[in-house]
Amino acid sequence: MSSEIDNYLTVEPALHILHVEDNDDDAILVREFVSTQSKLERVSTLTEAVKRLILPTTGPEIDIILLDLGLPDSTSRRDTLNEILQLTNGRPVVVLTSEDDSEAGLQAVRDGAEDYISKNQIISPNYLNQSLSYAYTRSKRAEKEDLSKGISGFRVVENSLKPDVSAPLRNRDSRRYQALTLEYRHFLQTLLKNSVIDETDIDSFITTVSKSSVEVGDLVDIHATALNSFPMITAKSNNDAVKRSRELLLSLMSRIWATPAKE
Repeated sequence: MSSEIDNYLTVEPALHILHVEDNDDDAILVREFVSTQSKLERVSTLTEAVKRLILPTTGPEIDIILLDLGLPDSTSRRDTLNEILQLTNGRPVVVLTSEDDSEAGLQAVRDGAEDYISKNQIISPNYLNQSLSYAYTRSKRAEKEDLSKGISGFRVVENSLKPDVSAPLRNRDSRRYQALTLEYRHFLQTLLKNSVIDETDIDSFITTVSKSSVEVGDLVDIHATALNSFPMITAKSNNDAVKRSRELLLSLMSRIWATPAKE
């Protein structure tokens, strides 16, 4: 056990850190202290963070998320965390809290964060980097334990609907592909909340698809990519969320390819 602790203290993995922070001064402090072995990528809003996590093709693979909860485009701190946790695919989240707000940090850990750091504690590189290293190592150990028990965790629900990196739209027009995937994810999120998707949004999506030369394989790829961003959906064939997502896909297919392309 002691040798394991020693390894924690002396070996800092080279991490790709997604820092979600709207305060420039706090972002500068983190950048100054983060290990030179690691890469730091900053976004300043929840919207930017969601886009970065759901569309990994926009940058290198992320290892850990350093998250400030008080973002300008979030309705509440808990909503910020919950939104990010839905997209982590097993990657650890370390929450940044304001000064003397340990209760918020503890609540974040109870809600699913790996750890929390109070901003007034970031007074040395060692403290910040060791905290991130510990969180990452704990997360990887838990992942290995799950795998050893035969738990695949955070996988695509429908094995027959895995993202297809060779799909034409993904390669032909990545910006349009990303926009449609984000819009489709919004549909799935609405379904998960047992809500009804606005028919106007559906019509707008169909119009865009019809005008974009989207093929059946493209829509399946978009569906799979969006679905894969919801790790709370388990791979059970009788899962209601899975059934609703399949019904959505089939409904869109029938409507899109029965609809003449609009000029």
